[in-house]
Amino acid sequence: MYYVYTLVDPCDQRAYYVGTTKNPGRRFTEHLRCRDGNTAKATWIQRLQRFGWEPLFRIIDQTDHPELAKQFEDYWITVYRQAHHPLTNQMTLDLYRRRVARGAIMEGQYEL
Repeated sequence: MYYVYTLVDPCDQRAYYVGTTKNPGRRFTEHLRCRDGNTAKATWIQRLQRFGWEPLFRIIDQTDHPELAKQFEDYWITVYRQAHHPLTNQMTLDLYRRRVARGAIMEGQYEL
């Protein structure tokens, strides 16, 4: 099973990250370690941790198909961006090009 999830700020209830995983517990722990190179997300998580808090991990979708999970992730990123949530998601140029090519996202949807 593939899960689409958000990391939510417990103070303002806004989503700061949308992702996919097969192992929610492990992925949440990885986020809390702040070692994935996403500086904006790490800064936000470390700020919460200084006050004794941590992000809320909320599963928002699930599927048995990995490609469908990525499509769901793209959909939810779009929904949260349109609702002005302060997402910290990063996208590599290669991933951006693949998603534009398959029509999963529109060109210009992300800042690289």
